[in-house]
Amino acid sequence: DFSSPIIQAQGVRSLVAAVLKEKGSNGPIMQSSTQGPALEALWQQCCSDCALVRSACCDAVVLLVDQGHADLQYVLSNVLILLPSARNTQGLIR
Repeated sequence: DFSSPIIQAQGVRSLVAAVLKEKGSNGPIMQSSTQGPALEALWQQCCSDCALVRSACCDAVVLLVDQGHADLQYVLSNVLILLPSARNTQGLIR
């Protein structure tokens, strides 16, 4: 964890790039898709203790859906799975 917002934002961008690389040219990320380490890390950071990272990662997940890289049902399902155990739910609920 770095305290600089610029470094944190770059980290989230790198994470999203890694998710897209893992996804490859396959269709949208769905429940049946293989969840690679970058996607798993993105989901974990959606519950980060750092508000900036949490918000940026949740925004990135929404953008993945908006751009057709992830299926909405998959994302909603994962949000519902994360909510009960998340220490910080602000980003997930927003």
